[in-house]
Amino acid sequence: MARGKSRVSRYLLLCFVAMLVIGMSFAGVASAQTTGDSLEPNDDRDSATQLGSGGSYDDLEVSSEEDSDYFAVEADAGDTITATIEFADDNGDIDLELQDADGNYLDGSISVSDNETVSYTVSEAGTYYVEVYSFSGAPTSYDIDVSTEESTSAADQLEPNNDRDSATDLGSGGSYDDLEVSSEEDSDYFAVEADAGDTITADIFFDGDEGDVDVTLQDASGNSLDGSYSVSDDERVSYTVGESSTYYVEVYSFSGAPTSYDIDVSTEESDVTGDSLEPNNDIASATDLGSGGSYDDLEVSTESNSDYFAVNADAGDTISADIFFDGGDGDVDLEIQDSAGSSLDGSYSVSDDESVSYTVSEAGTYYIEVYSFSGAPTSYDIDVSTDSNSDQIEDGADLRSISIGQTADGTIDSQDPTVQTSIHEPVSFYGQAGDTVDISMTSETGDTYLVLEGPDGTYLTYDDDGGDSLNSLIEEYELPSSGTYTIIATSLSGSETFDYTLSVSGTGTTATPQTNDDLSLSANASATAAGDMQVEFDLENTGSDTQAVILHAGNGVEALGSGYTISDHVDDGGSWRASEGSWLFEGLSGEVTPSVTVDVPENAQGTQYMTVVAESDAGNVSTSVVLDLDQIGIAQAADTNDDGDLSDSEILAAIEAWRTDSTIDGTDISVSNDEILSLISTWRAEGN
Repeated sequence: MARGKSRVSRYLLLCFVAMLVIGMSFAGVASAQTTGDSLEPNDDRDSATQLGSGGSYDDLEVSSEEDSDYFAVEADAGDTITATIEFADDNGDIDLELQDADGNYLDGSISVSDNETVSYTVSEAGTYYVEVYSFSGAPTSYDIDVSTEESTSAADQLEPNNDRDSATDLGSGGSYDDLEVSSEEDSDYFAVEADAGDTITADIFFDGDEGDVDVTLQDASGNSLDGSYSVSDDERVSYTVGESSTYYVEVYSFSGAPTSYDIDVSTEESDVTGDSLEPNNDIASATDLGSGGSYDDLEVSTESNSDYFAVNADAGDTISADIFFDGGDGDVDLEIQDSAGSSLDGSYSVSDDESVSYTVSEAGTYYIEVYSFSGAPTSYDIDVSTDSNSDQIEDGADLRSISIGQTADGTIDSQDPTVQTSIHEPVSFYGQAGDTVDISMTSETGDTYLVLEGPDGTYLTYDDDGGDSLNSLIEEYELPSSGTYTIIATSLSGSETFDYTLSVSGTGTTATPQTNDDLSLSANASATAAGDMQVEFDLENTGSDTQAVILHAGNGVEALGSGYTISDHVDDGGSWRASEGSWLFEGLSGEVTPSVTVDVPENAQGTQYMTVVAESDAGNVSTSVVLDLDQIGIAQAADTNDDGDLSDSEILAAIEAWRTDSTIDGTDISVSNDEILSLISTWRAEGN
């Protein structure tokens, strides 16, 4: 329920959010002492005043923050409910909300002036509730008027078919003319039966000048499989299903204008005979290989046909998959995916055969997908195996940043990032053009391997056994430019886990001095619903003397690679240098919290580490911040109105999804403990 109106109210809502996140609950709130009005008690939905299709009352009262008045109103699908309360805001601030039969928020009016009005078109027949409550807590008198207005759009011949439960049954297909969707809340559903491998095609025909209508195809649980969303006349969707089931076609008005349409839905049986493992066309029906297995004479037949294989692996195991086929028959590709279906690695050549090998970071079930890129029916053989690394370290000390002149310990463990099957630790340091560095990596138990990447992410140099025994040493390397460099600390095989010591020494402007006991620097990052990352720095001078400090953000962003740019910044007293992406704090005394907004490449996933340096005449300090790019998808899913910001009601809806272990409305995305904390951080960063 969104009741925030000011900075104070946002703070109160934040307190409410925090209580939810840490798992606290409050009960037994004492009821306020009220004088009561003519309709009391009507303080909840069970005791709501029955208005039928509408009604008016004068001289009512809400007396405290705990006192609400409820009114029940009956409405048919497509009706518009309008509720108006009239009062003098000088006496007290009253707000108004419309809820469904379960008390879920539908719409509200929360101004800080006299009177409130809400008007909402409902999508299904039922009882709805109007809640009137005091935001200020002061006893306040009010008059109320509630009415329902019948829809001006005549229902078509198939109504009601506004959800999957009431969907029009088409069997394997059918056609209807002169149907209508009348508003943004009105959808028409059609149920169609299909066997595994069948192709469902749905066409809708309409005049785009009358309104914009879209179509989606959904599985039995309502998850979207495909859709058509153009802004011109007519829409078409065609999709080959992976399993036998009931599927749903949803037709809805994007523009909100009443629009007439015709529909034609058909299913086309697959002409594929299928191989010995069919159906295994998706994760749910994947062939279980255990820890590995081989099969011959299998087939993928179309671009829409995939074969899935499930394989179990422990943290640190290497999964290898090979498929053998004749490229003259067709082009087949291969992917390894995690349990959610996200791609981990793949092989996509245009020649015979494909092979992929990937070391997994955690125990679980992984999936091999084989599919036809060319679309031509192609026979293949497959062999899948896992190479166990049962003695791997599962979790150790992460080393993410270091400075020239420092020595630090770290652990390569199964939780560290993996690139091209190599488990590694990315360790960043800041250097200037002309600095000469020695980088040493030693271990008592592992065969070390070093790679140095430049500020733009390009490969610069490497070493295997340049140090003593199996230890690595990059010696007397002159840095070509100023910026944040990344040391890839790994093993020769890419799959070993072990403790190690990393040392960076050298000469040049960055080498001395390297520490500043009076400066402290930390940073945190949160995803935004607009698809970027907000990075906030906490820089503090705890000494008695002011210092001139340069805080370098641009170097850290540049080191993330191509496509990462700073799009906005908050200076907090610093002078922004756009060409460098840095701030100058000429006389820093105390604490400042500048921030940058980092644009992220489309479809970026996983974790990035951004290192930033604060530089002063008295010495430097640095820190590393984790950019969890997967949080962007969660933030965008929570932003249900797609306006790029998380509103109070959207964050509360996400909290409710987290609390009830359900999915965010309109998506198949659930919210974990870490993700709800990240969403709250995003909401706060947007000024709430």
